[in-house]
Amino acid sequence: MGKIKPLKTEQIEAEFDDIRGFLLVKYHGELSSDITKQFYGWLMGEMQANPEKVSEARGSIYDFRDVTDFGMDNLSATQQSSKQVSKQADVTNHPVALIVNDVYQEGMVKLSMQVTEQQERKRIVKSVDEAVAFIQSWYKNA
Repeated sequence: MGKIKPLKTEQIEAEFDDIRGFLLVKYHGELSSDITKQFYGWLMGEMQANPEKVSEARGSIYDFRDVTDFGMDNLSATQQSSKQVSKQADVTNHPVALIVNDVYQEGMVKLSMQVTEQQERKRIVKSVDEAVAFIQSWYKNA
């Protein structure tokens, strides 16, 4: 069984929590299309290298609390990259929690949700605990 290599840069930290089965992603600073493409490139590479992890994954937690600015070109990059992931794997039963701190972050994250498919499996939350609770409730209600 393969191990997913973490991604660590100044703007992104991403890793797979093998114990809980969560993809944990934390963004810092400005979130540009280049950062989004870098993350999705890493994600798709790891999905191809470790296909068994795709079925093991119980959910994803994206933390935007340290994001200071969202590049406007980021929306189209998110939309394109999200479609590519959906083509590679069935993500219809993969809950996604999106952690925000303030109204600005929430508004920008809501915009990105609107340009991607399957919004019902995504929820904006305020903490890691709330994110975990959403993912756990997703499976109880499924």
